[in-house]
Amino acid sequence: LESPKRPTEKPLRIPINDVYKIEGFGTVAVGRVETGVLKKKANIVFAPGNIKSEVSHLNAPLQIEVANPGDNVGFNVKVRANDIKRGCVAGDAMIDPPKEVDEFLAQIVIVNHPGTSRKDTAQLLTAILLTLPVNSRKSKLKLTEELEP
Repeated sequence: LESPKRPTEKPLRIPINDVYKIEGFGTVAVGRVETGVLKKKANIVFAPGNIKSEVSHLNAPLQIEVANPGDNVGFNVKVRANDIKRGCVAGDAMIDPPKEVDEFLAQIVIVNHPGTSRKDTAQLLTAILLTLPVNSRKSKLKLTEELEP
């Protein structure tokens, strides 16, 4: 069984899961490296907010020098703990930094729904770390029938 190829060549993206303020150590952001490579001393930016910092320590769970896609990491940054929060995305400040968007296109697959889903109903959509209320009247949802396997 071969391991899947990790997307190390893509831009760095780390959705932030938690942020801790540790006395004597500073602010620690915790997340999973989705794409790219995070290195100690890297200049990163958090979106939204365009908050820039340098990674001073990198832990997963021991102190490491490099974090690859799939690694859950905690990294020390020199920002206030309340400036970044769960749902922010960290990326490289110089090479294709993460940016805010007004809209995005997504493919949604409803695996198990207890009733019916119509265009006039409101759903709750969970995507990676974010939970978003979706109003199907305002969104451009294209509902299709589920095919039986």
